[in-house]
Amino acid sequence: MPDIACSAASGSKGGDSMGTQLLQALRILKHPVTGFWELRYENKAGIVTTLLMIFAAYFVTLGSELTTSYIFYPVENKFVDPFVIFIKIVVPFATWVVANYLVSSIMRGQGRLIDVLNGSAYALMPYILFTMPLAIVSNGLTLSEAAIYSFCRAVIYGWCAFLFFVSVREVHNYEMGETALNIFLSILFMLAIWILLVIFTGLTGQLFDFINQIWEEVSIR
Repeated sequence: MPDIACSAASGSKGGDSMGTQLLQALRILKHPVTGFWELRYENKAGIVTTLLMIFAAYFVTLGSELTTSYIFYPVENKFVDPFVIFIKIVVPFATWVVANYLVSSIMRGQGRLIDVLNGSAYALMPYILFTMPLAIVSNGLTLSEAAIYSFCRAVIYGWCAFLFFVSVREVHNYEMGETALNIFLSILFMLAIWILLVIFTGLTGQLFDFINQIWEEVSIR
C-alpha cells in the first residue's frame, strides 16, 4: 500500500492529467515496449486512471454478456449476474497483481506493487476497446460465421496476453526468458492462492457448523 500512495503522489507531481494518462494507454497499443517503459519510469499512470480502467473492463464484460448474440453466448439476460461478473473480473486480476509482485520480489524484479497494478490494467486496453464492438457485431453474424467471431475474440485475448508479457518485462526489467519464467511462476502462485482460499473457506464453514451444533446441544440441555 505504501508503494501505491507514493507512486500516486509522484504521478501527480509529474503533472500528467487523466486525459494524458488515458492517451498513454493508446500509445501502448502502438508502441508497447516504449509505452510500458514510460509507464514505469516516467510516471505516466495514476491510481485513479488505473482503477477506472479496471472498472471499465468490468462494465465492458457486463455489457458484452448482455449484448452478444444468443448464438455465441446462449445465456438469457435475466441470468447475467453483475456481482458474479465483478468477482470474475476483480478476483483474478487482484490475485495476478499480488502473485506477480511477490514472485517478482523473489526474482529480483524492479517493479513496485503500483507498477504491476498499472501495467496489468493498461494491458487490458484491447479488451476494453474492442469487446463491446465485437459483441454488437455478433448480432449480425450467423452460426456459419462463428469462426469469424471466435477469431476476433482470439485476437483480442492474444493481444492482451502479449501486452501482459511486455508489461512484466518492462516493469521488472527482465530478459525474455526471465519474463516467461516469472509469468509461469505467477500463474502457479495464483492457483496456489485460490486453492488455499477454497480450503480455508471450506474449513471455516465446517468450523461454524461445528460451533452451531455445539450451541444447539447446549441450548437443548
